[in-house]
Amino acid sequence: RKKKKNVKQKQNPAETEQQTSAPITETVPKKEEVESTLQEYFDALLVERGYDIKTYETLSTGYYNKASAHQVASYGPRMVQIVKSNDIAALRETLDGGLSANPCNQFGESLLHMICRRGDTDLLTVFIEAGTVLQVSDDYGRIPLHDACWAAKPAFGVVEQILARDSFMFFMKDRRGAQPLSYVHKDDWAQWRDWFDENIDTYFPESGAASFKPSDLCSVPPNSFPIQDGKSDLSLELIKMVAFGELSPKEAREVAETARREEDEETIAATVVDDGSDSEFDSDYDSDFDSDYDDSDYESDMENEELYEMLQIAQVARAGS
Repeated sequence: RKKKKNVKQKQNPAETEQQTSAPITETVPKKEEVESTLQEYFDALLVERGYDIKTYETLSTGYYNKASAHQVASYGPRMVQIVKSNDIAALRETLDGGLSANPCNQFGESLLHMICRRGDTDLLTVFIEAGTVLQVSDDYGRIPLHDACWAAKPAFGVVEQILARDSFMFFMKDRRGAQPLSYVHKDDWAQWRDWFDENIDTYFPESGAASFKPSDLCSVPPNSFPIQDGKSDLSLELIKMVAFGELSPKEAREVAETARREEDEETIAATVVDDGSDSEFDSDYDSDFDSDYDDSDYESDMENEELYEMLQIAQVARAGS
């Protein structure tokens, strides 16, 4: 009995294609593995509108300035507590009392950065009303927008307050080369994309691409624009005591007023002593002058003149008779 030969049957081309394509489908990356980063998404929007997306290192520009003594003195545990407890009334009182509107430590880490990272629009408004400067950086090259993007959840209210004053902050890089959008948590990228889609025209309109230019601070070296100290009746020592909670703003003003009053009294006392020495000179001068020619001498001279005139009249009368 002959064995049947194994005859290889021809397969349907459609079936062959289906079999060979199956493994390929399984190797396609998942959507989240190929989606662009938030920074890439933002850059694409700007390029499409004709904007230049050149970036700048914060620490090499005028955004970075060493903190002044007034700023450092105004930063302390009490001020940090006020921010963390969202005490708007206390913040207004301290800022109105003479503390800097840009309080920070010696490393440039400021209450402004903290407020932005907490997403607190109300406290940020208080600082802005007090004259705070938003174009500042810490020693790591982080500007307030870095911290606003770093918030635990999207802080679009704070972001909008910042962009209304300086939309170029999106192009600033910290010490490690990260732009603000690099600080956004990945779980929040979708919300940020939606926000950009709705608000891109407000800050980066298509009609503004031709005139858009870097911030003036990008063309100057660091420490070109130090924070100007506001007018304050308090000494640095008193400011520090308020920032550390050792004195209330009211108590600090009372101490300052007492010190000024005592200083004025000392000045007046010194002036009185000076006037007394002058009067002594005058009395000596007057006494010397009076000893030579006083009022009694003048009166006697007048009497002699009158007597002389009377004698002349009498002589004329005699001659006529």
